[in-house]
Amino acid sequence: MAGKKTIYLSSTFKDLERHRLALKVELERAGFDVESMERYAAFPQPPLDKCLADVATCDGYVLALAHRYGFTPTVDGKKGRSITELEYEQALRFDKPVFVFCIDPAHPWPPTLVDKGKASRQLAKFRQRVETAHGRREFTEPDNLTKQVLAALSSHAWPAAPGAAPGATASNYRWPAAWDFNAFMADKREVFEGRGWLFAEIANWLAAGNARAMMVRADFGVGKSAIMAELVHRNPGGAIAAWHFCQYDTQETLHPGAFVRSLAAQLAVALPGYKDLVDAEPALQERLDRALTDPGSALEGAILAPLARLPAPPEPRLIVIDALDEALELDAIQARASGTLVPLASKAGRFPPWLRLLATSRPNPQVLAPLSAFGVKEIDAESAGNQDDLRHYILGRCAREPLATVLRNQARTAEALAELLVQRSQGKFLYAVRAMRDLESARIGVAELVALPPGMDSFYLDAFERRFAGAGRDYAGARKVLGILTMAREPLPAAAIADVLGVDEDEVRAVRTLLPDFLRQRGGKLSFDHFSMAEWLTRDDAEGFARAGDYAIDAKASQSALRKWTLRQVADGVAHQSDYLLRHLPAHLLGDAERGRVCGAQMLEHFEWLQARLDQGGVEALFADANALEGLPGQALLVAVLRNSAHVLRHFPDQLAGQILGRVGEGIGEGKALGALATSARRWLVTASQDRTRSLLLPANRSLRLSTAHQATLVGGGRTLAVLPDGRIASGSYDYTVRLWDPARPSEPVVFEGHSSYVNALAVLPDGRIASGSDDNTVRLWDAARSSEPLVFEGHSGRVTALAVLPDGRIASGSNDNTVRLWDPARPREPVVFEGHSGSVVALGVMPDGRIASGSYDNTVRLWDP
Repeated sequence: MAGKKTIYLSSTFKDLERHRLALKVELERAGFDVESMERYAAFPQPPLDKCLADVATCDGYVLALAHRYGFTPTVDGKKGRSITELEYEQALRFDKPVFVFCIDPAHPWPPTLVDKGKASRQLAKFRQRVETAHGRREFTEPDNLTKQVLAALSSHAWPAAPGAAPGATASNYRWPAAWDFNAFMADKREVFEGRGWLFAEIANWLAAGNARAMMVRADFGVGKSAIMAELVHRNPGGAIAAWHFCQYDTQETLHPGAFVRSLAAQLAVALPGYKDLVDAEPALQERLDRALTDPGSALEGAILAPLARLPAPPEPRLIVIDALDEALELDAIQARASGTLVPLASKAGRFPPWLRLLATSRPNPQVLAPLSAFGVKEIDAESAGNQDDLRHYILGRCAREPLATVLRNQARTAEALAELLVQRSQGKFLYAVRAMRDLESARIGVAELVALPPGMDSFYLDAFERRFAGAGRDYAGARKVLGILTMAREPLPAAAIADVLGVDEDEVRAVRTLLPDFLRQRGGKLSFDHFSMAEWLTRDDAEGFARAGDYAIDAKASQSALRKWTLRQVADGVAHQSDYLLRHLPAHLLGDAERGRVCGAQMLEHFEWLQARLDQGGVEALFADANALEGLPGQALLVAVLRNSAHVLRHFPDQLAGQILGRVGEGIGEGKALGALATSARRWLVTASQDRTRSLLLPANRSLRLSTAHQATLVGGGRTLAVLPDGRIASGSYDYTVRLWDPARPSEPVVFEGHSSYVNALAVLPDGRIASGSDDNTVRLWDAARSSEPLVFEGHSGRVTALAVLPDGRIASGSNDNTVRLWDPARPREPVVFEGHSGSVVALGVMPDGRIASGSYDNTVRLWDP
């Protein structure tokens, strides 16, 4: 098979639901894209025109027939053929490869899922038609159907795609994008020099393999980021698999969820075996998709766990994280919700033995204490090695223009300047770089440099005195611009800063002209050249005085200006056009609760905002926004819509309008709370000409009623439920997990992971433990308090389909291996096996006297004495 093929899966739904899900998962693991009615999950019947359009564009058509004919739409006032048969005729009309599979008539089947009367006669005629044309291939259980379909598709002679490599396949998973640090690293490398002694120590550490993690610790201004940028650039031996540079003025680089997603994207390129594992397992994809709201679980479950399954590469691999101390600058609300990057870095001890972590930080106890297990390499700014590197950097720069001419004109030697700067800077590259920039631009002469006090605070104060008070310039306008840059969550374009302040853009440019060595423009956005400048402008010294003195910014005024600008954008209906506000709007409404609620209410009425937020941040970002609006009319219903639609929106964000309209309609029942949003969604569909999504809309005046009690809808689709004595709800799912829900906190389930396939059955023991049975042929026993690892009961040769608990706490399990097994948690490897059924055991019950009743597809009920 060359290239990725799209397969259309056609069948009736309720009777073949398990078969369809198993087939969809396995086809996607095999590299196929699957079109099926599951993609139209908000609607009671798939729109006929949508189904036929997808059949016409697919590469192959798979038809599975059981004992139902299926929904028959009304066309021109008459009922004719079912959607399933119409899809089959469409496949023939467009000359698609057709693969037909029919249920074995002898295979046991629930009578409630067998058509009678006219539908039965139509089905018999349709089955005879397809078997005559395509032969007789019969299936029984889902795994049997899956194997046959995969064999048929794999052996089919698919036409080669232009330019496709032989045997190439592609994943259906939409991988996150790695953060692009190239511009940042190129800027930092401009001031790199030497450091051979440090690189040698890093190489020795990698080769020794004694410690999984190393911390390079140094004060600000020593050049940690330049060192890491150069190390990544060199990437000796290709050892560096991923890197991340925390930047205090770019909030997304500080978010632990964004780090996890970027790390996964880089590892997918550096370690193809990791990519193959994630592509093959939807459960890993689900965990990675939830990284923004649960980064710790995503790192553990979607990165560390699959990495542990990979064979060790010939040489150790390395992950680099720079400036962990700056990660603590994450917005306070986000930090409370998701934590910071520091706890994630502390998981380095759980890396596989061949993977190491190299991190840098200033000597901040909030970073160093949690990472005390790291080996530490201290860069002493005043050490001989560091000062030699600084001296070589200064001499090299003095040999180049324009500094060479400056020194000649002032009758100074490069050696004298180097010694002066090494002394004044106290070994800090940042100080020397600033001073040489001022010399090059003629802001100061060498004589004035001699008079500069040591230390960065004094350096900043001297520079500002010379450019403002000393030059007779008013600082008020610059104070406001610097204040906005300090309070903004990431760099801003000059035009946006001007808009926030209500000034002409030229005034912002004039500030940058005065401070070109302190303000940098990257990607058209302004930012401070170094974190220390923002600290100097905003923080107090040990005695409580502003470190910047008269040049300190007014934090409250700057926050107020950003808040008013944010509200203005919302009121004008253009907030969704700002990438900055899509990421940071809630952060600028703090301290203004009433206006924040008004703003939130407007967000609930503007579909354009929700769609843009979804496109940028994914469905988890929408959950966070919606949950933050607690108490507003429509908030609970919006959360319910998003949770019920999550499995669609994660992969098809363009379906948001259809999901909203399909689930709440317009002004129907509970949907009245979101009437304005629904109207906005429908208007967006028309103006945006979203043909694909418009075809999913329900007929007028129809909606799917959603209770807000459904906010805790299972991600991945639910199969089974059980209720604990204390009222909590356990659920088993197609995503291989068991979740424990507290109705008082429905958005915070406890997640139990361990099964490797669908969870089919749950039961609760008298002591509150939860038993789960799965398609992976095992029963697992979970402690609801998560105080111990689960017990695993192995022995079934088929999937576990039913569970029951005896009064003494023993667990009965039924399976499609036709047996019932009785497990004692105290002796999990010694089950009692009951044999006699000739079909799958699908139901279990316990009699008052302790005997076990079992129901089977062999049409019998049996009573077993334990």
